[in-house]
Amino acid sequence: MRQFRPTRTTVLLGLALAGATGVSQAAADFSLRFQDEDAPKLTAMVVDRDITSGVTLTTVGLDRPMLCANLTATAQGTRLATVLPGFTPSNGDFKFGQLDTTVASRPPLSLSGVKGWRYTSVGLDLEPFTDTLACYVLSADGVRKQSAHLFDDTFASEATGPNASLVTRVVALPDGESNYKYFIDVNIPAEFAGRNYVVTDGFDSSVFSSDLSQYCAPTSPSATVCSGLTITQNNVNFRGTVPAEGVTKRFIVIRPLKSGVFSLPANPDAMLTTAALFIAPSASGPEDRDLSDNVSVGRALLSDLDPVITAPSIPNMAEGTGATGLSFVLTDDTSENGLPPLSATVSVNFNGNVVQTNATCLVGTPQGGEVTRRNCTFDIPVFDQHFATDAVAGTYAPNVSASVTIVATDGRNQTSTRVVPFHVVGSENDPPTFSLSKALEDPSASNGNLPTLRCEVQPSGVRNQTPQCQGLIEGFVLDRKPGPTYAYDELKTQGTFFAGVDTNNKLQCSGSSPSIFSFSGANSPKFVYNGDRVDLSYSLTGATGYSDCWVVVGDNNYPAGHSYTQSQIQFRILVAPPPAP
Repeated sequence: MRQFRPTRTTVLLGLALAGATGVSQAAADFSLRFQDEDAPKLTAMVVDRDITSGVTLTTVGLDRPMLCANLTATAQGTRLATVLPGFTPSNGDFKFGQLDTTVASRPPLSLSGVKGWRYTSVGLDLEPFTDTLACYVLSADGVRKQSAHLFDDTFASEATGPNASLVTRVVALPDGESNYKYFIDVNIPAEFAGRNYVVTDGFDSSVFSSDLSQYCAPTSPSATVCSGLTITQNNVNFRGTVPAEGVTKRFIVIRPLKSGVFSLPANPDAMLTTAALFIAPSASGPEDRDLSDNVSVGRALLSDLDPVITAPSIPNMAEGTGATGLSFVLTDDTSENGLPPLSATVSVNFNGNVVQTNATCLVGTPQGGEVTRRNCTFDIPVFDQHFATDAVAGTYAPNVSASVTIVATDGRNQTSTRVVPFHVVGSENDPPTFSLSKALEDPSASNGNLPTLRCEVQPSGVRNQTPQCQGLIEGFVLDRKPGPTYAYDELKTQGTFFAGVDTNNKLQCSGSSPSIFSFSGANSPKFVYNGDRVDLSYSLTGATGYSDCWVVVGDNNYPAGHSYTQSQIQFRILVAPPPAP
């Protein structure tokens, strides 16, 4: 999914009457509308005309709130201050983003949508004049909706790619002495390095003080107090650039109750705070795979989040080997008193072949923000002696993969899943594999202990009318592959060819004299290709005797440092005399 990214398109339009759905256009060239499962309605419009410049600043209110951030790393002058009026049971304004420090009470303007549309004589421009304005449309309880794209194309689901996330963890409720305290944990993968990002939050102003709220500078995700950190008296409105290693940070926020308020709303599901993560778009870089976890809310109860899995580090393995003693950590904010313990299951996917493996989890010492911790180990078993995923270390062969899937379950049956890829590097070039037609009889003492194409001659001297006697065996060479079944590194990157044949695809054969093949042996066995099928063709004279031949298959395109290999099967063509009377 992608963020809403308004662009600097100027359009002529006529605003709908207050209460009408969306915004209708006067010109047919563009469509400018708020699109969602429940289309937002225009509820208010404030016009402030600057007589000197002739510019009119139009503010539009919506019945569906939107959270927006300006992702340009410039001064705060072009920021959007947004509040969400009436979206909590206490019916207070929800003040979102950096508060106005020039006013004693520090309220932003009370708006219910996007502020800063500039209406001019030529149409409507979005302000600020960049395409780095990102907006989320929210549902009635303040979380991000699965929405259509705003001002642009439709929402698209990114099936793959990195995923940035933001989680609110409420760790303390006011009890007369302490304050409402929560963590905003931000995770941005390294794939977004160099991109601007914004972390911003807001609060219900009917519950919390607008003057005394504070947060400390982003810190380690294990920190629980602001000791030694810079403290800011404001809402979180942090803008930064993602470093090469990505972002794993925690904001610690403390909100005192406002004067005259002595407790939180009775409804435990009341939305008291909200936080959002925005990442600047890139023309060439990846999109955030899942925006559903980019907006998070704090409610009137302590958080009970899904367990967290700290992924194991899995080194590259050699072909046909496994790994033992791999470790990962489970953490959770759920107490185990009277509940089942925090646990995990582990499965290993060997390119579609799934094998369960045992995980051993021991009690660990909880760290900041944790109630329960488990230190776990598991093994990756040897799947097959030829199994490998990489012809070149660190790069999967085409359409090949391997991964470990960890599923953690806490005492309230909440689950988390983490999939961790791993690589198995091919260490040798295995010989090709193939088989021959079932028209061959099994080896025995009567045929020289070789798989045999037997042609029997009748007492009259006439040969049987079988494919073996007619000299055309369809589908003679079967299942030709550059390696064994589970040598995926070879199967997906290498090829095969028939070695030991001449330019006419004739096989190497030797046998009794005179030759059993017509034209003095000139019609000896050769391969005939019929599409992907490989047939065997020859012509017999009718004389009794035998000929032993070889099918040799070699491989090619094997990686540097490996050696050429081949496989061969010897078979016999036997023209047998009539059985004794």
